[in-house]
Formats: sequence, C-alpha cells, structure tokens
Amino acid sequence: MKQERSKVKSDILLRVRLLYVLFILAGAIVLARLVWVQLFSAEVAYNADRLASRIFTEEVIPAQRGSILSRDGEPLATSIFRYQAAFDFASPGLDSLKTFREQADSLAKLLAAFFRDKPASAYAKRFREEHARRYRLVNPRDTSYLRSEGWISRMMDRMRGEEYVKRRIYDTIRDHTPVNIFPREVDFAEWETLRRYPLLNWNMGMVYRLIERDERIYPQGELARRTIGLTGDKGNYGIEEAYREELAGRDGKALRQRIARGFYGRVAGGDHEDPVDGFDIVTTLDLDLQDVADKALRRQLEAQNALWGTTIVMEVHTGEILAMVNLGRNADGSFAERENYALGRSMEPGSTFKLATMLTLLDDAKMPPSTVYDTHDGDPVTVGPAKNIRDSHRGDREIDFRRAVASSSNVYFAKAIWDRYGITGKKQEYSDFLHKELHLGETVGLERLGERKPSITTDWKVPDPGVMLVKMAYGYRVRMAPIQVITFYNAIANDGKMISPVLVRELRRGERHHQQRRDAGQDLREGARPRPREGQDHGRQQRDGHVAEQAVRSHRGDVGPQHAADDHRGHRHGSQHADHRPLRQNEVQRTQQQKNPDAGHRLNQQQPHMEHRRLHLAGFHAAEGDEQHQEDQRRGDHLPRQLLQRRDRTAQQRPDN
Repeated sequence: MKQERSKVKSDILLRVRLLYVLFILAGAIVLARLVWVQLFSAEVAYNADRLASRIFTEEVIPAQRGSILSRDGEPLATSIFRYQAAFDFASPGLDSLKTFREQADSLAKLLAAFFRDKPASAYAKRFREEHARRYRLVNPRDTSYLRSEGWISRMMDRMRGEEYVKRRIYDTIRDHTPVNIFPREVDFAEWETLRRYPLLNWNMGMVYRLIERDERIYPQGELARRTIGLTGDKGNYGIEEAYREELAGRDGKALRQRIARGFYGRVAGGDHEDPVDGFDIVTTLDLDLQDVADKALRRQLEAQNALWGTTIVMEVHTGEILAMVNLGRNADGSFAERENYALGRSMEPGSTFKLATMLTLLDDAKMPPSTVYDTHDGDPVTVGPAKNIRDSHRGDREIDFRRAVASSSNVYFAKAIWDRYGITGKKQEYSDFLHKELHLGETVGLERLGERKPSITTDWKVPDPGVMLVKMAYGYRVRMAPIQVITFYNAIANDGKMISPVLVRELRRGERHHQQRRDAGQDLREGARPRPREGQDHGRQQRDGHVAEQAVRSHRGDVGPQHAADDHRGHRHGSQHADHRPLRQNEVQRTQQQKNPDAGHRLNQQQPHMEHRRLHLAGFHAAEGDEQHQEDQRRGDHLPRQLLQRRDRTAQQRPDN
C-alpha cells in the first residue's frame, strides 16, 4: 500500500517538474523573441518606423531671416511672413450641407469685400463646387432600423406596425487635398483681420491649414542692388550671399501628430526646439547719398554713351562707404545694377595711378619738384625701350613737376621713372615701394563681398621689363579695382592713414549688438603719403605737401584706362577710346544745372548733415574731348573738391563704330 502511494507521489512530482521545465522553456522562448524583436529584427523596426511616420512627423519651424538696414535703420532688405488658408472641404466638420452653405455664403461676401477681385457670388460658387467635388455621397441604398430604443416603446410601435423605419444611406468619398481660398498670399496684418471671418475662425472645426511663407522683399527697389545682393534662384551675390549664415539664423523643430490628411496638431511635451531668428545687418550706406549718386551716375553714363560705371562715396576718417552704385547698360539701352564693378572689376587705372608714381618719385627716389623734362608738345617720343609715348594735349614742352601734375603728363612721369628706376636697374625697388610702402598690391578687406585682388608685378622676369616699367608710370600693365583706388586716394585725404573700407557696421539681434570686425583693421597702414626727409627745410616740406594735395585734386576727374597713345586719333586702350581732360568747375556746374535743376536744392538741404564728414572720392571719369580741352590743360585748371564732384566714377567707353 505504501509502495503504491510512493509511486503515485513520484509520478505527480515528475509531472510537476515537467510542467516547470515547459513553463521555463516557454518563458525563455518568449524572452528570446522579445530580445530579437527589440534589438535584432530589422523588419519589425522598419514596420514600427513606418507606423510612427504615418502618425507623427517632425515639422521644421523656419527662422525669420534677418534684415539688411541702412546706417539710419531704413530697411534695404527684409523678410515678411505671407499666409494662405488651405481648406479641407472634405472635413467632417463641413458634412452638414445646410450649415456649410450658410457659413460659406457669409465668408464669400466678406472675402469679396476684402480682396475686391471678384463678386461674392463667384466666391460662393467656388466654395460649393469644391465642397461637392471633395465630399461625395455614392452607392445609395435603403436600410431599416428601429424607430425606438426602449422595450416599452418598441412594443407600442409593434402594436401600431411601425417598429422599423426605412432610411436611405450612402457611402462617402472624401478627398482631403487642401485648396487655397485666397486669391493671393496675405501679410500678418491682413491675416489678423481675415482670421475672424466665418469658417476661418474654426467655428466649424479645423477645416483649414494655415500655410506660412517667409518672403524676401527689397523696399528700395533696384537701389544698391549689387551691394545688397540677392539669394535663391535669381542669384547669389552681395551682402545677402556673403552673410548668408548670419542672416539665416537657425530653424526650430516641433513634433506633430496626424489628425487628418494634411492636418497635424502639436504633441504636448514633445521634442521641441524654438527657432533662432537671423541677425540684422546694419550697413554704412546712406540712402539719400545713394539716391543722389545713382541719379548722377545715370546722367553721366547717358551723356558719355558709356557701357558701365561705378560710384563710391567714402567717409574719410572712418572708411565707411556711404554710397556704392554699379550701373551697366542693358540690351535695350537702359542702365541697371548688373555687376559689382566697384569690387569685382579689375582694370588698368590709367592716370589715376600717377598719384602712386608721384609719391614714389618724391618719397623713395627723392626727386625735387623743380625737376624739368621736355614733353615735346604732345608729339610721340621714345622713353627707354618704350616707343610712341605722348601726351594727349599740346602746349607743353619743358615743364616741372607741378605742371606735370596739373596737366597729367604721360611723358614727364615716364621719363622720371625710367631715369630713376630703369637706367639704374632698380625696377625691383620700384615695385617693392608700391607693395610695401603704399600697399597697392593688397586687397582692402572686402574679399568676402567679392573684391578682386590687384595685379602689380613683383617679378621682372618678363619679355619686356623696360616697357612694363615705363607704362606702369602712367597706369598701365597694372590692374586695380575701383575700391582699391579710392582707398589709396582716401589715405592721402586722411593725412597718410590708409583705412580699410567698411560696408557692414554691426550685426544686431533684438537688443544684442555685435560690432562687425573690420577685416583689414581701421588705421591700417602709415606712410601712404610723401614724408619729409631729414634735413629738409620747412619751406620744402610745405611745397611737397602742396604738390601731393594738388595731385589728389587734379586726378579727381581723371580717366581710367587711357593715355596709351598708339595713333594720331587720341589715346586708345583695346577697343575703347577716351580723351582725358581736367574738367573745369563752371563747366561741371553748368552741366548739372541743365540736367537736373532740383539737384542743387536737394544737395543744399543735405549739406548740414554732410559738412562734418569730409567726404573724399578718387575720381574716374571717361569723357570725350572738346575744343576747350586744350585751353584747360594749358592753364592747369582742375576740379576743386565740391559736393557735386564727390563721386568715384569708372566708366567704360563704348567701342567706336
């Protein structure tokens, strides 16, 4: 008996142990499967991601692009948000046809009065057509359902024979494609009014999605277009491109959950990141001066039938650029800002480069201003290995330094440079002085905005080094951008201190101001003017200083590439032709009065704001010769520094037909 009980007990214990083992194995299999699904199964992870992507989405919240402002805070480029309401006419909130038509008719009247583009009936018709197209009832059929719910009511309905009621039902087809209902995008102020209208105030539910777009606008139109710049499909240049990252800011992000097709709601507590708006860039441009310079340059280009020109207005002591105009001729003959000639057009400076030659002769070669050379009355002469060097005017033979400056003599400076650097074999010393003392081989710090590097040789291992030296004396075989020439001239006006041009004053975001670093420093380089030598008497110092100042004044009206005479018709460079002449004061004033009678009045109004700036401008001017030219050069007349002439012009002549 005891043995039988012991056997039964053993069987029970065995079965229990087997069950334990089975449960443990099942648990291990489940655990292994969970580990596999969570850590190793790519298919499960893929399906989970697909499901999550259909429910949740990460929306990018765009940062508002910073504005570009003038020195006075006037907007040159700014961004505004534009809004459009994308309606979901298949939304369940619009299923009630009667209520929808009442609300749609009210909205149609308000939109017609707001936009004034079409009558209210046209809006109402469109709303009804879109609703009928997006929300359709198909497959009509009859069905029966109980009239009453309670059992007592059902018994009474049965006794009357009205227990079931027939009703027609439909299948619904919904197209949730959003439909824009505004005829155009609206700004924020307009949207604040529109959002109070029926349906737009969500009185029938979330029936539309608001679409926001950041639009870039330029309130000043084409004024300073090449300086301000553009981004996107229309071009990438100017401040817009150079300061792209600072202006753009940092986009934010938000987690949203799908509510209906095209409609999402923000998930509370999700991984959100607020956008950081871009910096506002405060430039040094003065809108009034920019407008005056633009109109003045247009008049000059039309008068001279030029292909292109540039005007730069710079404040002497700070180097701030108050105006920068770049105009080129279109195919239809009009002028527009086609290219940044001031920074990106490297060209032979011509007679404007003679100022560097003057400083080299006075400061490095120690040539006294009383030195006399025969200029041969405008006839072609040979200077060293260079042939056919001549002046554009007659009436001068043996002249001294001062007269050579006043008449901008090619022959005088070519002979002076050849005698001191060519015959003596000091060509390298000449180029070293231009680079190391005058710093003309360097950019001025606007590379970020597209400044072209100047080209002034330091390697004299060329086929014709002598010819190159002679032509460099009066502005050929060298290439400089207009911004580099005005920076050099500005150093003379600034008592010998060369200041890096400044176009961007500061970066600003809200109350925070970030002073813009001047890429090439402020008081950059000393010595860009003639320095008195030890042992000189006081009178000699005054005379040299007067000569340097006279050089600046006389070249404010100078031409760019010219004075390379190769025939008897005048001075020619490539296919361009221009005769250089120092303009007379009364002639310029008379021209200004004839072409713009209001210019003097406008400039006089601005004069109190401009006196303290001591504006200075290196002049480029391409002009046709006239009969008065010879007399002007014989008398040595030059253009004094007056407001109407404070411009930096580089004008390329049209090819002769």
